[in-house]
Amino acid sequence: MLHCQKLKNFITNPCSIFRQVFYHLIIKERLQVFFCFAFYLVFVEIRVARIQLFFIEL
Repeated sequence: MLHCQKLKNFITNPCSIFRQVFYHLIIKERLQVFFCFAFYLVFVEIRVARIQLFFIEL
């Protein structure tokens, strides 16, 4: 789950995270990186949706 922890730093340091993802792709961990990145994107989508619902309720 180390990849997920790195991906959580995406907001604070996007350049280094892209470099790390690219590096992991080179050393053939494509699926693990892909699934973790997809999971992170889904996590962000859920948070954004919750925030939007919160503002709609206001």
